[in-house]
Amino acid sequence: RDIYGKGENLVFYGWDERLGAGFENAGCPEAQRAYEMLTIRAHRDFAGVLQKLNQNDTAAKYLAYANQFIQQLRQDPMWHSSFGLHACSDAVNAGFTSAEENAAIFAQEFNDTVQICSLSNFNQYWILQALGRMGRTDEALDSVRRCWGNEIALGATTFWEVSSPEWLRFTEIGGAVPNSDNGFTSYCHPWSAGPVMWLFQNTLGIRPVAPGFAEYEIAPRPGSSLDWVRGSASSPCGRIAIDFNVREGRGSFDAPEGCRGRLGLPVGTRKFSGVRLDGKPVSSATMNNQDGLVFLDDIPAGHHDVAVDFTEPQPLPQPLHDPPEVYAAAYLGSDSTTSGNWPGKYGKSGYVLFGYGTNGSDVSVLPSWVSAVNVFNWGVRSVWA
Repeated sequence: RDIYGKGENLVFYGWDERLGAGFENAGCPEAQRAYEMLTIRAHRDFAGVLQKLNQNDTAAKYLAYANQFIQQLRQDPMWHSSFGLHACSDAVNAGFTSAEENAAIFAQEFNDTVQICSLSNFNQYWILQALGRMGRTDEALDSVRRCWGNEIALGATTFWEVSSPEWLRFTEIGGAVPNSDNGFTSYCHPWSAGPVMWLFQNTLGIRPVAPGFAEYEIAPRPGSSLDWVRGSASSPCGRIAIDFNVREGRGSFDAPEGCRGRLGLPVGTRKFSGVRLDGKPVSSATMNNQDGLVFLDDIPAGHHDVAVDFTEPQPLPQPLHDPPEVYAAAYLGSDSTTSGNWPGKYGKSGYVLFGYGTNGSDVSVLPSWVSAVNVFNWGVRSVWA
């Protein structure tokens, strides 16, 4: 609680320029706001762990701290208006935003085709999480295709440290991609693998709801663009699996002995007459509908067939509302011939030559519309932004 809102001396929050471009300006307002939301989440999550350990008094203390921060935040009803995409994502992921706040946040930051992808795939994972938490399954899947799929389109077989969909405009398949601000781009970066877990726990829907999978849930959320899901997970009790065709309403699941499982079948808004387990009707008294899924509690162990008897067909997948990409600056192309013969061609309006002057000083001539070029010290060398 002693660090919330105090303007921490952040060293790194992500490579995206909106977060300070790595180590260059990590204490920028957007990174500070995102860090505050992360602080709220840490207090709430820690309280949840303490509750699982029956340390309810200590849990209540940390939850009270989080609520205090949230109350301070909501003194301004439009508290999120000064937040960017990353800070808004961390706010949603902290788990305190209301449905009304989520709708406003989505309209404010998540409906921009150009801005929806963070340069850092690590930070993009939290954006993906926020879309899922807001119930925006289709937009979440679209962001996976857009923000990670561009790497596959360029020939990647492992996920990169940083990337941008706009690289598709000027990069050949298998060609070199732009370097990150640290001088290189890693082509195999573990922090970029977030979609693997997200797709597993959300689209496939297998996730623990109690420590050690003592209780678990199988609740696929395929959205409107997928017709089927299939996959399995290992747990301390054994293998958990689901294979379900959403359009046909038919599938099967595997549940292990010794763990308590709950099955959610995606029905969306379609009408259905009933659910069958191994060909036998399931009593409606044992089912409940929630967020487009029909749930069966305490599913039996073993391999079982399951069916939803729909009384209307599955609507055909509808294309997402995909606004055109509009960039503030137009890409004019690359120049591989001018090299050092740039005087007279570039820099007519002004220039900065770093380390070009006497004793390594910078030489600069700035146009009237540039007030300054700031240099940030990072360790033993300087970087500029």
